[in-house]
Amino acid sequence: MTATNHRKSGRWGRRKLLQALGLGAACAPFVPLLDARGETDPAPRRLILVYTPHGTLHKFWNPEGSETDFVLPELLAPLAPYQQDNLIVLKGMRLNGQGGAGPHTRGMPLLFTGSEQLPGDKYKHGGAPPDDPLGWGGNVNASIDQVIAQGLAGATPLNSLHLGYQVGGVHVANRMSFTAPDTPTELYEDPQHAWDQLFGLAALDKEAYERLKTKRMSSMDVVRAELEGLRFKVGSDERPKIESHLAALGDIETALINGYQCEVPPLGEPIDFTANESSAEVLSRHIQLLAAALRCDLTRVATLQVARGEWDANTYPWIPAPMTDFHHAHTHNAPEGSEAEAYLRGIRRYYAEKVRELADALAAVPEGDGTMLDNTMIVWGTEVGHGQTHQFTEMPFVILGGKSFLNSGRFVTHQDVAHHRLLVGILHAMGQTSIANYGENDVDVGSGPLPGLLL
Repeated sequence: MTATNHRKSGRWGRRKLLQALGLGAACAPFVPLLDARGETDPAPRRLILVYTPHGTLHKFWNPEGSETDFVLPELLAPLAPYQQDNLIVLKGMRLNGQGGAGPHTRGMPLLFTGSEQLPGDKYKHGGAPPDDPLGWGGNVNASIDQVIAQGLAGATPLNSLHLGYQVGGVHVANRMSFTAPDTPTELYEDPQHAWDQLFGLAALDKEAYERLKTKRMSSMDVVRAELEGLRFKVGSDERPKIESHLAALGDIETALINGYQCEVPPLGEPIDFTANESSAEVLSRHIQLLAAALRCDLTRVATLQVARGEWDANTYPWIPAPMTDFHHAHTHNAPEGSEAEAYLRGIRRYYAEKVRELADALAAVPEGDGTMLDNTMIVWGTEVGHGQTHQFTEMPFVILGGKSFLNSGRFVTHQDVAHHRLLVGILHAMGQTSIANYGENDVDVGSGPLPGLLL
């Protein structure tokens, strides 16, 4: 098995057709974009992966009711405005893995790479003795966001954007995104630093945008000419695909001509972005930065990471429960009805409120006949199903947005389905439709996307 397990489906898709027919290099940046856009949707698709730590409390997380007629429970209640047509709650998903480290550590890279760490002792818990058995090596796959970002390379100034809060040092136990095996993606924790990199120089300068637009329009002229030539090289059964490409190019061209709407978000006063009490403000600033970056088409792929799998030490001092210890410690000792359980319920509802805030920021941006949220897939996950049991079953996944291409407005109960099917579904939603299996652990657990996810 290779380090990056991308088993291809046998479908003869647009990308394979164009490559086989020798379409020139100028078309390369537009092929994945056209794949992702579909035949009638003029807006680009976008992806945001969100991570929060230490699982959930299933009693307060699982909805009640049928697939399309359900009641959101306490911990998901903040998402109610999107329940009808822009929300999918997934129950019965499983992380498929074992690994050589503790469950929080193992689940972190497994979540969005479909692979886990190799045995070894390259990484250790902080302060652990040399003979600590809970050591681990590097993971063996890139994460799906990076596969998608590489497929869209050249379509936007940034391939991807990564923001986080209290994520810890750069190693496999502390990251949700990986550019390559054992290579965590660098991210911004300081909103000021992120703002400087995104908007502080010429990223939103009108003249710079016009130069980028001119470059893209020139490339599109070449692509259009090549596509026109292909009309006479393919059979009648393939010709509609070429026509679809030409129509989509026209949509992109229109968006480029009319699409300059980049407003620089206000930065706010300096803040201690590492402090426990700064959590809500730091995440709000990150959310505004994400929304602005997508609105300005600086990128179409992003991640937002809250803390880390191994040891979230935040005390969440604003949660209305008289607790003094940190989050991770209470996940191991929260009997039913206890103050510790009430504290954990408050934390998990807070996470849902922040995910709702992200959805609200995207829903506030008009796009076509709807909003930017309609064309953006937000996937919210965690590293274990439950903080105390450390289970990899009953993993809580929530998908917000993307109703233009997702079968939304549903509470779907699966029977112990490997989360690789969700990973492949996300890849397909973002144009990587030739990938049937993803991740080193995606073996003997089916193939293709999660049934019913995509329209």
